[in-house]
Amino acid sequence: MPGELVLPSLVPMDASRSEPFEKWVAEYQQLVLRTAYRLLGDVEDARDVAQEVFLRLLKHSGSIAGSPQAWLYRVTVNVCNDHYRRRIAPVELEREPKVVE
Repeated sequence: MPGELVLPSLVPMDASRSEPFEKWVAEYQQLVLRTAYRLLGDVEDARDVAQEVFLRLLKHSGSIAGSPQAWLYRVTVNVCNDHYRRRIAPVELEREPKVVE
């Protein structure tokens, strides 16, 4: 399906972690993608960010109690900010010439 987020199975998971994670991805995928797209303005960048966000969710899924919606929103914003900073090339400032008398 176009636009669907597919995460590779990088980390072996037991059944107790797998089911909530898959449920969360299905439930919050559109929220994360929309938020990332609204902040970055590019579909491909938004997909990259969403993948990073869900990998972080996988890593921290054991420590999240209840709904992860607020956690996902905050992490999405942070990852977008990181992505935006990496995208902007640093500007080199000109030095004032030294005056030799």
